[in-house]
Amino acid sequence: MFLFACASVALGTGIACATSEDEAIAPQGAESEPVVADAAADAPAADAAVIEPPDPATCSSAGWCLTPLPDADLTLIDIWPFKGRAFAVAVSASIGAKVMEWVDADQRWTYIDDNSQNQNGFGRYVGRMWAPNEDEVYYTVEPGYVYHGRRGATWSWERELLVPASVVAAGRDTSTPVVNSPESAALGVWGTSADDVYAWRADTIYHRTSVDGGAPEWVEDYVGPGAPNRVFISGAGGSGKDDVWFSGGNGGTDNKIQTCPLLLRKTPDGYRAVVDGTLTRAGTRYSCPARPDTVELTGPGASASTSYGASGAMVDVHVGSGGQVVVLRYASTLTRLIPEDGGYVSTSEKLFSPAYSLSSNFTFTSLWVHGDEAWLSGAGLLLQGPVGADAGAFGVSSVALTGAPLDQPLYRIRGTDDSNLWAIGARYAFHKTTP
Repeated sequence: MFLFACASVALGTGIACATSEDEAIAPQGAESEPVVADAAADAPAADAAVIEPPDPATCSSAGWCLTPLPDADLTLIDIWPFKGRAFAVAVSASIGAKVMEWVDADQRWTYIDDNSQNQNGFGRYVGRMWAPNEDEVYYTVEPGYVYHGRRGATWSWERELLVPASVVAAGRDTSTPVVNSPESAALGVWGTSADDVYAWRADTIYHRTSVDGGAPEWVEDYVGPGAPNRVFISGAGGSGKDDVWFSGGNGGTDNKIQTCPLLLRKTPDGYRAVVDGTLTRAGTRYSCPARPDTVELTGPGASASTSYGASGAMVDVHVGSGGQVVVLRYASTLTRLIPEDGGYVSTSEKLFSPAYSLSSNFTFTSLWVHGDEAWLSGAGLLLQGPVGADAGAFGVSSVALTGAPLDQPLYRIRGTDDSNLWAIGARYAFHKTTP
């Protein structure tokens, strides 16, 4: 559990602790008199002051406001926002996988799925979602379905199952999330427009393509090299149809723990690995030396050697102005790839600091970039800072509502601009509408 002490907060964590403002204070000038029991008993009931308890706080000091969920045990995994509304995908132990829509004007979430995703015992986990517009949504769900929904009088849905050869060969679902990390499924969907949509499962990327003039279908576009280099894809981003990036990992195990970073770029010339390492083990240490013709990661937090059980997978990728690529590398490293001489040079900054967490193993699970500002979410914590700055320039954006830090993970942060941001996770969906 992610905990803070008030003494630590005073040193600059930015999370508020409880104060004594709720203690009763006698009015100035009031004289102290003994209370006469009989007189108090004889006082009219109408004269007795009725003190109503304060309403629970719904917004933090940083402007993050709770939105009411339709069911209390929902764990929100991904969200795709627009101005005035947002779509989210969640899982629940009681009702399975669910897809929801938030509308600002109504100030509430409503379910929009048809519940077919929970048939046959499925719906235990979901992957990433994406929406090209306010009337069309894609989401992914166990064991590898991609759902496509369109708004009408009611929402209509169609689905297609992705079955990579690597999953068939393994005889099991290698896209499942890591235990206690429901956001980590190697399953998702993203696009540059309604007519240019990608999906991925395990080590395979699909492109929604019309074959021989027929209806669009999911066609294999990239397949990982297979054992011993077991690839998994975790996210996607890009600047347009001719510049699409996929983040993930490359390792010798299926559990995504001992993993090297992987960053693929697709252009009209095809796919190219920009960052890719060879997993090498020496005792209880792993290293990820860069493969030929790929970028060697440098800077704090980019050490080639990691302790046993640590991972260096790329989690989220964003492409900014000038072709700069910003990536969240597991567990808490922000990496930039800067175009130079036809290639890229890298810088990395490890964002963990004892001022933020009592654990040196703090994990960020999501990155969102707007202009020159980066936002990251993790275990009850949101960080904000300049993309090119060192760790000291990042500060906490508090989601504390009661004076105590949030003790639940925030799996995803996304927005449209600095006055429309969402941070979601286990039992919480926060909306920030102020810069």
